[in-house]
Amino acid sequence: MEEKFGELTLSESKEEVTIEFDPFNNHVPEKEILEYMIHVHEHYFQWKCVKGRIEIFKEIFKGNKSGTFVRSRNEKNSFEWTNKTPIDLTGLSSVHRILVIRDITEHLRKLNASRDEANKMLTESVKTTIKFKLEDITFSLILNPTVNQPGNAFFTMARIARKFSTGKHSDVEDFDCFKNLDPKDIESIVRNARKTGKKITDSDIKNSKQDEDRVKMAEEMNFFMLLYDFEVARRLQRPFTEESRNLDSLPIGIGIAMIHLINGLFQGDSESRKRVLDDILVRFNEPSRSWTEGDLIKILCEQFDSHELSPDGDTTGNFSQ
Repeated sequence: MEEKFGELTLSESKEEVTIEFDPFNNHVPEKEILEYMIHVHEHYFQWKCVKGRIEIFKEIFKGNKSGTFVRSRNEKNSFEWTNKTPIDLTGLSSVHRILVIRDITEHLRKLNASRDEANKMLTESVKTTIKFKLEDITFSLILNPTVNQPGNAFFTMARIARKFSTGKHSDVEDFDCFKNLDPKDIESIVRNARKTGKKITDSDIKNSKQDEDRVKMAEEMNFFMLLYDFEVARRLQRPFTEESRNLDSLPIGIGIAMIHLINGLFQGDSESRKRVLDDILVRFNEPSRSWTEGDLIKILCEQFDSHELSPDGDTTGNFSQ
């Protein structure tokens, strides 16, 4: 059986599901926008809003045209679905990675809803895992959708310096890179990797207090970067509305960009993390600071892509003034 959800083609049987990687031409939802801030955020994270994105997508995926998810039994004798060949995101900028992750998780969830109970892919006992890779880094999402967080999943990344890392913010806060590197250096390294679609290596770290730990710290920054790509992707599946403000004070992409903009990266315990987030909100809402759409687009472009967004989404250029 073959179905289409948007531009994503799904070929399925009871034992496997194949996803064809056609460009996902999503459009900004036609609904009332709370503020221009939300409009900018939702408009930015679309495939066709920047000239060249579709062409880049086709080029990257011309040798990686589909992914097949196969059903098998795990060590607990429960069914699980996974793609044996990881989806290669090498060369995709951060915004492209976010869109791929968003679209694949969203469409697998829709597919699950369309299947009969005996062949569900997402239940308490049946799990679906999506495997990705960035150069030689492999990371996975074990889908765990909830009512309030439909894009929710458990994030893990295989590492050399440490066998595994799970997607917990407490893990990030304990990373050596935040203890030994200047926040401005981390911001610059991560921002460059987000734009180029390459992994962070030990050679990217120039000013380290502990040279022998550069491999470990590079892995930590890759984990940090990919975890927050996922954080954006999962929240894009839950629109930023009045009801969701109790979960996110800002649209997540703008929030992450602001973290980097003020160089307030995580350093130390959860209390310091809370202070960073509080400081972002204070700075964002300063009465003397009047944010324009151009301001917000600029910080998104600086952190997630190498392009600038245009008003009509067809050509590059300044968004508004």
